[in-house]
Amino acid sequence: MGQTPNFSCASLVELGSCHIKASAGIGAMRRIKPFVPVDTLEKVYKSLVEPYFEYCSPLWDNCGKLLEDKLQRFQSRAARVPTGANYDIRSADIIQTLSWDTLDAKNKFGN
Repeated sequence: MGQTPNFSCASLVELGSCHIKASAGIGAMRRIKPFVPVDTLEKVYKSLVEPYFEYCSPLWDNCGKLLEDKLQRFQSRAARVPTGANYDIRSADIIQTLSWDTLDAKNKFGN
């Protein structure tokens, strides 16, 4: 109690697993996009992608800026699926349009 957790290489493997599984969820969103409305895509995100980010949240507190940015890019990529936005639009604007919290904001506020 009162000790800072010691995250080892196993934690980095776990982070890798989270981003692989989140990527699979994003792929599922892309495949069903032509057949379902936007609100269904958001529900798929919240059920298939977001839980992996929340599961790994304690790990990326200590993972460094590089891995944190990598995870944020996955959320940004997921946000482009329901909106159909291309890459000339800032991902922060897309996430705000969807009323999603960035991973950093979720991490800071414990949502």
